[in-house]
Amino acid sequence: FVELSFFTKIINKNGKNAIRHIENQSISHISMPKLAMQLNTPLSNMFGFIIDNLGDSKISLNLFKNYYNWISQIENNSNSVKINDLTIIYGDVLKRGNDLIVPVLDEYKIFNEIESENKKIIETRIPHIKMTNSKRIKTIILEEIET
Repeated sequence: FVELSFFTKIINKNGKNAIRHIENQSISHISMPKLAMQLNTPLSNMFGFIIDNLGDSKISLNLFKNYYNWISQIENNSNSVKINDLTIIYGDVLKRGNDLIVPVLDEYKIFNEIESENKKIIETRIPHIKMTNSKRIKTIILEEIET
């Protein structure tokens, strides 16, 4: 990862314990603020508080596990990840180089590190925390699943 080393390092360091704790609670989808709290650092807790006031986005435990595995593979082994099909959807809000959470450079770093015969990267203007409820994002996902 290029710019987001703060979050990738927290996920790489504390993600396994967060996943275990979430699984022990039998939670399949967790709010972003609660996930930030599970990562258990002062800055992730502050981040959780901030995004709690911006929306009620949730992430599935399975998706978070995938993020953790990808980050661990790349951070620990510096090897590429192999996936059959990949579509990365990112926001470049106000053309400032990020979606208010993830820098565009990180999106492209991830895209370039993943080996896939069928991969695509799609830009939107939708902020990261609004993506889960965006009709446009849902339409993109459905279109990608159908192809």
